Amino acid sequence: MPAHALSRERTEALRAASLTYEGVGATAHTAPPGYEALSRSRLIARRDFGSTVEDLMTWRVHEHACLR
Repeated sequence: MPAHALSRERTEALRAASLTYEGVGATAHTAPPGYEALSRSRLIARRDFGSTVEDLMTWRVHEHACLR
């Protein structure tokens, strides 16, 4: 199992857990007052799927965007 993979037990526990914030789903279609929605997309074709998932599930995507 890769280092970033969750065990089956942990995955099931997370799926069963309740959400801990108010307004679940409130931003699904509109931004809250005082905020603007921003959406960006890119085609990722340079790497295999597993490596792309690793980048998305770790901080690597943010680092490549020069975020800290």
